[in-house]
Amino acid sequence: MKLKLLICDDSDLQLKETTSFAHSCLDASESFTFRIDSYEPEKLKKLLETDTINYDIAILDIEMGDFNGIDFASELNQCCPQCAVIFLTSHTDYISESYEVRHIYYVTKDSIQQYLPKALDKAIQLVIERKARFLDVISNRKRYTLSCGTITHIERLSREIIIYTDDGEAYKVYESLQAVSERLPSYFSQCHSSFMVNLGYVKNLSSQETELTGSIKLPVGRRYAKPFKADYLKYISEHAML
Repeated sequence: MKLKLLICDDSDLQLKETTSFAHSCLDASESFTFRIDSYEPEKLKKLLETDTINYDIAILDIEMGDFNGIDFASELNQCCPQCAVIFLTSHTDYISESYEVRHIYYVTKDSIQQYLPKALDKAIQLVIERKARFLDVISNRKRYTLSCGTITHIERLSREIIIYTDDGEAYKVYESLQAVSERLPSYFSQCHSSFMVNLGYVKNLSSQETELTGSIKLPVGRRYAKPFKADYLKYISEHAML
């Protein structure tokens, strides 16, 4: 699993120190990879205006000159609802105000060594639990939160993908199949260069084709046949007694 983090502070020194410390907290993990992007407030403001921001965790300073981290958190709550927000500040004056927006931790900069690791652990646990259940996507300029269990399969068409759900809906998304697959739980497997499948919907499987519930038939590519079959057999063995 891959996690994406953003850190925002108006102090270049503090931004570097927080980024470095976050790396040290996460580097030891073997269960996920991660990417940290550091932003000055002006740059983050412009990014939020595009409404295409997609992060799992945000570490925000609160008092940043003309900018306020609580306002940034409010915008993140709207445009990136899956993002777990951590406030990191030199002041305790904003504790009451911070509860006006969704966040999971309030860390003062003089206690960063003690409490930021705990905040990150909590954020990561929330992200892992959410990723196992939901997929957040933007389709037709609207943001949707899809239950992963309802997604039957995903098809790649040129530079876009189409996500199909068991209620007959289809969501066109301008992301790569690989980028979306990194946000899906382990019961999804790629059967072809153009198809990702929810193994829970597989009815029949051959070396060249797989049939899903609803008489949906998809090709199985030669290079994907063996790992796809292995994933399917593993899924069946793990769910046989459920």
